[in-house]
Amino acid sequence: MQIVCRAPPAGSTNPVASTLAAPQQAEARLATEVAAPAPPPALPAATDARAAETLSNEEIVRVLFDAFSRRDLPSAVELMHRDVVFQPMTAAVTRAGEPYRGHEGIRRYTEDVETHWQRLTIRLKQIRSAGQAVVALGLVSGSGSGGSFEDAPTTWVVKFKEGRVAHVQIFSDERYVTSALVGENA
Repeated sequence: MQIVCRAPPAGSTNPVASTLAAPQQAEARLATEVAAPAPPPALPAATDARAAETLSNEEIVRVLFDAFSRRDLPSAVELMHRDVVFQPMTAAVTRAGEPYRGHEGIRRYTEDVETHWQRLTIRLKQIRSAGQAVVALGLVSGSGSGGSFEDAPTTWVVKFKEGRVAHVQIFSDERYVTSALVGENA
């Protein structure tokens, strides 16, 4: 797609034309609008315990991913069991492979994401129940101080306890994360 911005005629009072008078600003605004992901479909609210109890496990996972995408830590934590164990690929670099544990661990994970990643995005492709667990398939892209990767196939296995997320394990190629966070020769 090519965007061409032309300067308005001299003396124009048209607000649209005035906006186009600064092509760089218009291009920056358009780039932001194009790059912004579409909002997720409306999901049941799950910010309190009663609402979370009415959701299926698949819906809980969708709401959880949405909360993480928005960096809405309180909503994400509300869906998790107090003893949650979270094993993301980031832990291979930031915690020598040790998982994040409990609500405080989830807070630490979000801090680590903010510290180590300039960009970390998830595109879910499929969510399916598998007995008492939910399996999510998607693509992850990220950039860190050592480089970047795009569309790494990733699988999340989410287990539940007492109607809340109790264990999340992420499977992908660890080389993507290590390369992006510490460099190609890690």
